[in-house]
Amino acid sequence: MPKQFFYVTELPRNRMKKLDRRAMRTLWEERKQTAGSEGSGGAQAVIDAILSRQSIRKFTDQAVPKDLLETIV
Repeated sequence: MPKQFFYVTELPRNRMKKLDRRAMRTLWEERKQTAGSEGSGGAQAVIDAILSRQSIRKFTDQAVPKDLLETIV
């Protein structure tokens, strides 16, 4: 599960048209430095919320009534 992400318009490629991992690492480091000063964006806030939430549901082994199931479907 990713903890952070950022958007790029184009992935850096080398002369053989393969993904340039060194350039990606450089982009990542630059983004980490600027993100620390700017704060987290809206997308990062969503990721943080997803990672921090906890399920409080309690499931039972009871069958779902047929009329309720037909209503849902």
